[in-house]
Amino acid sequence: MGVAGNIDDGSNGDVAVDQYHRYLEDIDLMEDLGVNTYRFSISWARILPKGRFGKVNVAGINYYNRLIDALLLKGIEPFVTLSHFDFPQELEDRYGGWLSSQSQTKYQTKQGGKIGIVLHINCFEPFSDSTADQLATIRAQAFTISWILDPVMFGKYPREMEMILGPILPKFSRIEKEKLKRGVDFIGVNHYSSYYIQDCSSPECQDQPGTSSTEGLYLQTAERNGVPIGELTPFEWLVVYPQGMKKTVTYLKDRYNNTPIYITENGYGYSCDSIAWEKEYRNDITRINYLAGHLENLAAAIREGVDVRGYFAWSLLDNFEWKYGQSVRFGLYHVDYDTLRRTPRSSATWYKNFIATHKTQSIMPGYDDDHNDKELQSNIKLITY
Repeated sequence: MGVAGNIDDGSNGDVAVDQYHRYLEDIDLMEDLGVNTYRFSISWARILPKGRFGKVNVAGINYYNRLIDALLLKGIEPFVTLSHFDFPQELEDRYGGWLSSQSQTKYQTKQGGKIGIVLHINCFEPFSDSTADQLATIRAQAFTISWILDPVMFGKYPREMEMILGPILPKFSRIEKEKLKRGVDFIGVNHYSSYYIQDCSSPECQDQPGTSSTEGLYLQTAERNGVPIGELTPFEWLVVYPQGMKKTVTYLKDRYNNTPIYITENGYGYSCDSIAWEKEYRNDITRINYLAGHLENLAAAIREGVDVRGYFAWSLLDNFEWKYGQSVRFGLYHVDYDTLRRTPRSSATWYKNFIATHKTQSIMPGYDDDHNDKELQSNIKLITY
């Protein structure tokens, strides 16, 4: 639910696209597209309002059971996000949340599940060929990507962080490092954008937002000498640079021993206030170009050995987008927020054709036919909420 004043258009998430009641209709849309997997989040607050120490909300359990059964009936595999920013307050108060040694240990061995972490990852390019900017780019990767993954995978923080922050970083005990040897089963990647990185180690540079020593001493910018790294959009966090997809997953492959990767979000949004909005209400060619470019680069990375297990496009439907509310549209299907009617955009038709084509024709030449079919089937997936 949106708090008054926090959402740009004044809307809230009380109803959003009403998938709670319209999930069967939306699963039919997924089936028509030809996707074989659906990623959704389970809200702990919906099923365990007070964590372990209150009653189970049966209505919430029943909803997720109905959703999962309906997906399986259509041959669509559930891909579940267990924690999406709504950890029950009761568990936070009693255990300290995910920092507790008592969290995510009881059921995995018994149930054979795979558990990973999903990160928002941008691609970074040096602002110039200077050594300072190249080192700053490495720092940017360390202070965003490796800051999270290195402790989980290696039991320590990246060297670039240790050089700057030194003793203020937590230290891992021998026992903690031993527990972390398993790392994660997969890395989930939300990737949308790419930026230039400029060194910001001089004191006069550090007055700018986001450039302090605790943030890595670098300046992030979408332009170099007045020329953007890629197509700019109404959103400062979304700059179109398809090459960034390949560079991102290749970085993860090289640093983390080719741990399996899922692209858990990748998509293009329109602002409803933009001049292009009415023109591109249905014929969203820029979204098609965005998806095609990123998928092409992802396929190239797979051909070069990156272990990518799945791709999820954001998103099936227009929906309530964080602080933007309903003013931003990412859906392959347009949603009329008055009637909640779903209408396919050109991107939905394109994506349907893409899936149908690449289930029978390889985007990864060089594999044998049996391997080809298996890999292609597992790499055509879709995400929405």
